[in-house]
Amino acid sequence: MGWEFLSRFGEFHEVPTGKHWQKEVARKYFFEAFAGPPAVPQVILVTREGVLDDDGGFQYLGERVEQRHRGLSDLLGWSELLAKSSSEVGERL
Repeated sequence: MGWEFLSRFGEFHEVPTGKHWQKEVARKYFFEAFAGPPAVPQVILVTREGVLDDDGGFQYLGERVEQRHRGLSDLLGWSELLAKSSSEVGERL
């Protein structure tokens, strides 16, 4: 799938990749606040809410996991669904 596939859907705030299970993102989404079954590969879609402060910085108010896709078969099924949905939208335009 990779970055080329994901970039078709817009900008992403954060796309962590790598081999190390103990990175901050892995701890958060597999073992702590938003724990779910660890699996490779995995895509977790998160919505973050916040406000811009007076200095132009972003203050997080909260976040939630919208979708979690684990394992190759789940990711392939999800990508096929996205491809079908995007082609249907294109046909309507």
